[in-house]
Amino acid sequence: MITQELLKKLFRYDKSNGGLIWKKRTCVMPKSRGKSFGFVEDDNGKPRYVKGQINQKTYREHRLVWIWHYGEIPDNLKIDHINRIKYDNRIQNLRIATHSDNMRNRYDNWFNNNEIIELLKKVPKKQIQKSI
Repeated sequence: MITQELLKKLFRYDKSNGGLIWKKRTCVMPKSRGKSFGFVEDDNGKPRYVKGQINQKTYREHRLVWIWHYGEIPDNLKIDHINRIKYDNRIQNLRIATHSDNMRNRYDNWFNNNEIIELLKKVPKKQIQKSI
């Protein structure tokens, strides 16, 4: 298990973008000092989570940022991106949440999206009533 102590030895936190920056060179990555922790995962052209490795184990950066600041993530809880941008790991954009809270944030924002609302206005009411 990764600890806050280990993370503070390995990384510094960049307040401007919420990323972790390697403090030291590592055996696996001799040129890692001063570099960002990981890379933005790509999902069919959409940027996703920032991922990287420590001791040959893959981690998502937002979880490490939380641990770096607060020490642990309680069991059965998730780290939620408040603004839904999965690579925005600034601590003020992260919060602890249950799985259902995390899903609610995902769908509440989706349903409040102006583009969706405008599209629904164009669908004939008869069509909407039939599908309900």
